[in-house]
Amino acid sequence: MKLSLRRRMLALLGRGALIPAVLAAGLAREGLAQARRSVLKLRPLPPLEAGLRNGLERLASGFAVRGLQVHTELADPAQMPVDAEEALYRVA
Repeated sequence: MKLSLRRRMLALLGRGALIPAVLAAGLAREGLAQARRSVLKLRPLPPLEAGLRNGLERLASGFAVRGLQVHTELADPAQMPVDAEEALYRVA
């Protein structure tokens, strides 16, 4: 928290309320940082025009780029509705 803001808070709230206000500001910053991390973890659903199998293979190769070894053995899936394929992809 900037010093000028602390001075203004001290003038407005008094010394007894300054520490809780500083703690609240710290908690707000931590919450915002966690929310940002969560948003970054949400990945948009890629188009599955090429099918569920290709989508899962692309997902696995994305892990390999990050240094994780992934072995995939995917059979050709039966034809299923697009929303079912999307749900399976999201679970993966």
